Amino acid sequence: MSAIYDVAADFITNKSLTASWDTSVILWDLNAGTEVGPLTCSGGGYGGCGHTVSVWRVVADFTAELALSGDSGGTLILWNLATGQEVRAITGGPSSIITDMSADFGLLKAFVATSDGSMVVWDLSAGTQVHAMSANYNPNQVQVDWDLLQAISCDNSGNLVLWDLDLGQEVRQIKPNVGKLVTCQADFPSMQAVTAGDDSELYLVDLSGSVVRTMTGHTNGIRTVVADFTAMMALTGSIDSTVILWDLSTGSAVHTLTSHLSTVQAIAADFSCMRALSTGNDGKLVAWDLDTGLQIAEDGSHTDRVTSLVADFSLGKALTGSRDTVAKYWDLGEAMTCAASPDKVRTNSQFYLDQAEHYQVPLVAELVRRMHVLARMPDGHGEPLQVGQYHLGEFYQPHFDSELSQNLRRAVTVLVYLDPPKAGGETIFPKHRKCQDADFADCCNRTELIAEGKGFWVRGKKGQAVVFYSHDLDGRHNPLSMHGSCPVLAGEKWVAQQWFRLEPYAGSPYFFPVADSAT
Repeated sequence: MSAIYDVAADFITNKSLTASWDTSVILWDLNAGTEVGPLTCSGGGYGGCGHTVSVWRVVADFTAELALSGDSGGTLILWNLATGQEVRAITGGPSSIITDMSADFGLLKAFVATSDGSMVVWDLSAGTQVHAMSANYNPNQVQVDWDLLQAISCDNSGNLVLWDLDLGQEVRQIKPNVGKLVTCQADFPSMQAVTAGDDSELYLVDLSGSVVRTMTGHTNGIRTVVADFTAMMALTGSIDSTVILWDLSTGSAVHTLTSHLSTVQAIAADFSCMRALSTGNDGKLVAWDLDTGLQIAEDGSHTDRVTSLVADFSLGKALTGSRDTVAKYWDLGEAMTCAASPDKVRTNSQFYLDQAEHYQVPLVAELVRRMHVLARMPDGHGEPLQVGQYHLGEFYQPHFDSELSQNLRRAVTVLVYLDPPKAGGETIFPKHRKCQDADFADCCNRTELIAEGKGFWVRGKKGQAVVFYSHDLDGRHNPLSMHGSCPVLAGEKWVAQQWFRLEPYAGSPYFFPVADSAT
């Protein structure tokens, strides 16, 4: 393996991908620290077989077991991570370096920027262009809100551009300076963004068209920024080797963090617990306490520039990729792990079965087949099977399985009782009775309250199933589909559940995009 340009990781499934100068995209098992294998093709897709030039970008959905990589010649490749095989190579766009991209593997769409200024929305299922647009010159970074179908890009002409991906057109350009913009991040619902580049200043921007605030503190160009628009804080890394924590509401520098010996290229941060990581050309990974501005730890074992960094502070894990050809998996330790707040909505635990188990375990295959029959849903709409466990006292407050505000459109739920508890753990459908929050305990302790709202509850027996529909036949969301699980009072509760999407779902174990035939 040669220099690593990009990495992607999922610290729950413990899988990662590396994209390299040597044209390879490799899938790794983080737990074992071993290569699962290079992603390959078995006969060539449209435009060839695998990458033939250096791979600059990779994005992935490890639950859906799909990934997308882009190279210096403008070729995209969609991969099936379960098989390690190429689904299709996507060409026909600009023959330029793919500088950045974003993908939604549920929608099977991607937004791709190339060094010639082209911005293309791709349909990954067909391998065709949906929209082709252009920026001024060499976009360096993009960010997409796939729910709102909006995107931003920042480019070498000093423009921050807001895009409408549904219409395939530029909404507006905002030019905070005359120099190159290298990095940007947006919060689309609030129409706020930050951007920075060669002139060493950080800009807070109103995406309606104005610069809200200019922040000065670095002595050389800024190369990376991360922001939290709820906390109104940002962190920047610069060629001047410093990292600065900013208060976006006042424009003041809170702390200047010094430890690096050269350019800071990548930052990851969790502002809820005020922890951050920085890395760059000196090969060091530095851990920071943002409350105090003090360094917690550092490691300089990379021998060349670190090009990419991803982290999950709730799990205390990180992954770096470097030009020294090495990817490193980091245990950040207790001091850098952000404890999650107790969940007031659900306290049970759950896990998804992987794609292979749906085929290789006969019991699972038969259970899923029966669930499809019960739901009257075709293959390709079902999400991976989930198993839930409720210990003594654990619960799940009333909720909807289909959340349109989150673009989560589930038509049907099939819930199977694998091992019911000795007491408690009823599945309740309150209907017209309020049973959330402070009313939840009363609804579970006094089931006559649910009856008053014309609702009902189920004390499931082993092997029984409940099937309910979250949408009416006309597609409208059904508010009476709200349901919850009361606290377990004795024993344990085990359930298997499968959700079926309204549309074909790329994350389904039975969804297979049709690969292009060899040319």
